[in-house]
Amino acid sequence: MTRTRALAYAGVLFATVVWGTLHPVGKIALGEVSALQLVMARTVLTALALSAFLLARGQAANLWMVMRYRWRIVVLLGSLSFLLSSGLSMTGLSMMPASINSLLANTSPLMLAVGLVALTGVAPRPRIVLGLGLGFAGVVILTGDGADTLGTAGVIGALLSLAGSACWAAYTGIGRRELARHDPLVLTTGCAIVGAVPLLGLGAITGQIAALSSVPPTTLWLLAYAGVFGTALTYALWMTSLAVLSATSVAAFQYVIPLTAVTLAVLLLGEPLTVGLIVGGIAILGGVLLAQEGTTAAAERD
Repeated sequence: MTRTRALAYAGVLFATVVWGTLHPVGKIALGEVSALQLVMARTVLTALALSAFLLARGQAANLWMVMRYRWRIVVLLGSLSFLLSSGLSMTGLSMMPASINSLLANTSPLMLAVGLVALTGVAPRPRIVLGLGLGFAGVVILTGDGADTLGTAGVIGALLSLAGSACWAAYTGIGRRELARHDPLVLTTGCAIVGAVPLLGLGAITGQIAALSSVPPTTLWLLAYAGVFGTALTYALWMTSLAVLSATSVAAFQYVIPLTAVTLAVLLLGEPLTVGLIVGGIAILGGVLLAQEGTTAAAERD
């Protein structure tokens, strides 16, 4: 393995570990801020940081061109990702343990596999069917675990997290061709800007922007971490690494995200490591592993 590829793999691993910290960090921050404030701060800071990065690279003109001529798709993708997916997931996080939320939020490959079957009308292979069955069985187990712990709030939180995952699956499916046509970092910056505008509007109307002035400095640092370090920097690192590595070769790294999140939630937040969490988590990760083969194969056929 060359030094360049080794550094690229290290970058991918680093990015996924940091992404895994976002659920526990978000849970801590939600003790002082609302879900809207968390999503708003993360999205706005991501948009600002990525815009500054593109400006430093001399790609401001590329961002303007994408925002001007592909504004419809940018609005759609920005709404699905930064606005809906992140908003639903973080609202769900406010109602349930970070460990369960992180696993449910990473079920998008299952949703994408279902979507591909529905759109193409092609019967999935037995392995894909097994993966979907296993994955959604894990969802039922985790939702039940949340219901036992938190009651109705846990179920609502689980449904919101799953809805956020479905939005991310739609973003992935719709955005795949756009990401092939345009610089992914430029497109993502445009999406972050689109997501930031309505969130800032909601924050202004509800007074939650002004309320940030009374938030403890430690929590503000957590918000900055989530937006600048945990999203903007890691995404730039991920995209830079993918310029050297294939998407297929780094697919397995996605499992680092929920594993990191669950570990930190148990060790740092004191969340219980229940049988339901273990069994449901293994079922979801195993189901994603099996079902993802179908989405990868479909992508290669396209």
